[in-house]
Amino acid sequence: MKTLRRLALGTDLVALATVMLGSWTRIQGAGETCPDWPLCHGKVVPLFSEGTIWEWAHRLLAFLVAPLVIALIVAAWRKRDRSPFVAPTVAIIAALFLAQVLLGAATVYLANSPMSVVLHWGTAMAFIAALSAMAIFAAAAESAENPAAGRSPSTIALTAVLAATAIATFLTMCVGAYVSSSGAGLACLSIPGCAGNVVVYTDGQIVQMVHRFAAGATLVCAAGALAFAWAIPELYAARPEYVDALAEFVRSRPMPPVDAFIRQSGAVLAHDATSALGSVQAPTLITFGRHDMVTSTRFAAPLSEGIADSEVLVFEDCAHTPLYEDVELFNAQTLAFLQRH
Repeated sequence: MKTLRRLALGTDLVALATVMLGSWTRIQGAGETCPDWPLCHGKVVPLFSEGTIWEWAHRLLAFLVAPLVIALIVAAWRKRDRSPFVAPTVAIIAALFLAQVLLGAATVYLANSPMSVVLHWGTAMAFIAALSAMAIFAAAAESAENPAAGRSPSTIALTAVLAATAIATFLTMCVGAYVSSSGAGLACLSIPGCAGNVVVYTDGQIVQMVHRFAAGATLVCAAGALAFAWAIPELYAARPEYVDALAEFVRSRPMPPVDAFIRQSGAVLAHDATSALGSVQAPTLITFGRHDMVTSTRFAAPLSEGIADSEVLVFEDCAHTPLYEDVELFNAQTLAFLQRH
């Protein structure tokens, strides 16, 4: 699978360079310097004048992607049994590449019309996403000896948020491609409103504001994805049965009245035992989980400074309850501390 992963990443990089050069070519106004396809002015190597070199170089990179895609298809076919995702992903890659070639020709004959540019750009982004997915699937298959984690509620939620972020990003880029190719890039010269107004009137202003709203939605989705990813440590992804058992335990407890729960939460937040730390005389082991979002390591310094004879121990792969999340390690470290004292 290593060869497949490297081929996917290599093709991904060349495809990304092709897309970036294509954008640069259009920005420079050189998108129509080769009026025919696949040749340029009827030649394999034309005269490089009036920006022709940019369009020609863009096409050259696009042609270089073809042998890489063919090699990727061959490698994926040989390894299709290693992962259930390889075969459908390589089929999508092949279909998108063929569509991208045809759309590239269409943009030439349609003189870079806005919709042709949007379709060309959107297909390119989907092609790059499929290549990235192939690299991920190949890398995951290399570690096949580690069983895949189950689908816990937390991982399902994270997958949903990531999918929403990807869709919002894709739509934002497509709308941005339309804004750029339709000449509406400067239709709104102020932020966040358009010419100081929220209500817009011209087609260019409308599409510009749609792009901004889409970008805002992307930002919200990305922030949500970051929050979910930060809140879900590797333990929860690798051991969904632990999450299920914890959820079952919590649900099995009597449900307190809402007002009592609020008062209890307030008491917990308001409770401050800082003044009592100096009175602790026994050797003390202060433990934290690296991924704990509630009692995080930000409390380590105040606790260790307040208790004279204390040690701080951080469990790197745990969250709020290391004594349950990694029982063997917690017991071993605790017994070692007790034996030292």
